Amino acid sequence: AIDRAYDKGIPVIVFERKTSSQKYTAFISADNYEMGRVMGEYIISRLNRRGNVLEIKGLEGSSPAIERHKGLMDALKDAPGIEVVGSLQGDWTEPTAYRETKRWLAAHPGQHIDLVFGANDRTAMGARKALSSLLPSASNIKYCGIDGLPGADGGIQLVRDSLLDASYIYPTHGDEIINLAVSILEGKPYEKESMMMSALVTKDNAKVLLMESQEIMRQSDYLDQLHSRAD
Repeated sequence: AIDRAYDKGIPVIVFERKTSSQKYTAFISADNYEMGRVMGEYIISRLNRRGNVLEIKGLEGSSPAIERHKGLMDALKDAPGIEVVGSLQGDWTEPTAYRETKRWLAAHPGQHIDLVFGANDRTAMGARKALSSLLPSASNIKYCGIDGLPGADGGIQLVRDSLLDASYIYPTHGDEIINLAVSILEGKPYEKESMMMSALVTKDNAKVLLMESQEIMRQSDYLDQLHSRAD
């Protein structure tokens, strides 16, 4: 579909997920490989270079899932004392991660797990719920995810509340996509490949990041009210 649009001369912005084709006007995303790699380095540090990791991957075939997995595995190559005891196929959703984790546990009774890495926060939480209901020692397992969304039940809050050990903020920045679109339509200079900045969320900074995001949302709501009054 993207190729057909591009071949008709319609500018195409690809956001977050890549295609197998180079037929796009611009690509904008966070660096999914870097997210996986940094989380891998964090896991090495958190486990003191030794332990068992269970991975719950994202949707099969999607570029973020592929790149996050590759980044994680490349980082863990530097720590032979860390073993990935399972790499389960998820689809970004909590129910699937819950179901696949329970199925894996049934097939691997007595398997010790030190840390679970979910390709996003929801898969990490699905695995947490499954392990908590089935393993007596589940309270000692650490859970890491990616996306670090603000707001209720978002990754930042989950880290602050110690339900996740760490997450990684995936910036959405719809405003930057619109600005990019305007630049393309008006013939202004633009970057064909744009990588957005992101950051690791841990217990040390989760409270501050959550406060900042709540303040931004409060100011955004206030601006909406002002616009409504002006209209």
